[in-house]
Amino acid sequence: MAFTICRIQKIKSWGALARSEAHTVRKVNTPNANPQIKNLEVIGNCDNLDLEMIVRNKIGSQKYRSDAVLAVEMLLSASAEYFRPYAAYEGGNYDKQRLDDFVEAVVKWLDNSWGDGIVKASLHLDEITPHIHAYLVPLDERRKLNCKALFGTRVKMYQLQDSFANALGHLGIMRGVKGSVATHTKVKKYYAAVNQDSQLLDLERYIPQPQAQEGSVAYRQRVIELLDPQLEVINQQLRERDRVLQKLTELKQTASVSEQLRYSLEKELYSLRANHSRQNLSLSEVAYELG
Repeated sequence: MAFTICRIQKIKSWGALARSEAHTVRKVNTPNANPQIKNLEVIGNCDNLDLEMIVRNKIGSQKYRSDAVLAVEMLLSASAEYFRPYAAYEGGNYDKQRLDDFVEAVVKWLDNSWGDGIVKASLHLDEITPHIHAYLVPLDERRKLNCKALFGTRVKMYQLQDSFANALGHLGIMRGVKGSVATHTKVKKYYAAVNQDSQLLDLERYIPQPQAQEGSVAYRQRVIELLDPQLEVINQQLRERDRVLQKLTELKQTASVSEQLRYSLEKELYSLRANHSRQNLSLSEVAYELG
């Protein structure tokens, strides 16, 4: 059974937007991404402007708070069972028709929900499971920058998940359990896939030295941003290991029951064959079999 995956990441600074774009367009090294596979733009402009310029143009000259959400990155996908129903664990593979149907449904949902507020969306095929990164400039009905009006409450987030699931329901993709956070993954860490080579966290390598005149808060934030992807890789692998172990336990239990059933059926078959054999024996042979 396949489930929807819909995550959002609020972007509040131009630097954060640039880092997000650097990942989605592969300007920086991306763990587990195949550099031989080209990702596809499914919504975008024809002027080849960078994402910051596109967002600035969409916001226009209006004034906004210093902590306003400038853009919202969406990660939209489905569990692997949808894209490769007969080989869910073979990362990188997918059924072409299922992928096309998924992309068509997602693009239609984005357009119906936010129209030209979606300034860019790209289909990623170079990682384990196909997914779409979309960027929304959160303008309200007055065309004012207002992310709170769109995603500011728990109810609105539930509505987002419901809406996305409804858009994919005809494909057999279901919404996850409401309120569940067990499988949620932050957008910027999605690429830390579970079948990446096991990692050891080398703190001396990853923790940077403080920069000149860098405050403690800024330094702490920079360290978190550097370590988060590595920690998420490890955490994802641990969660996947637990899931596989649980699945293995269930399979062993199923195998045990199946083996007992096989043994019982073999005994019954042997008994039936023996009875059939006796029916074809002569009277003297029956007497011999009975002792």
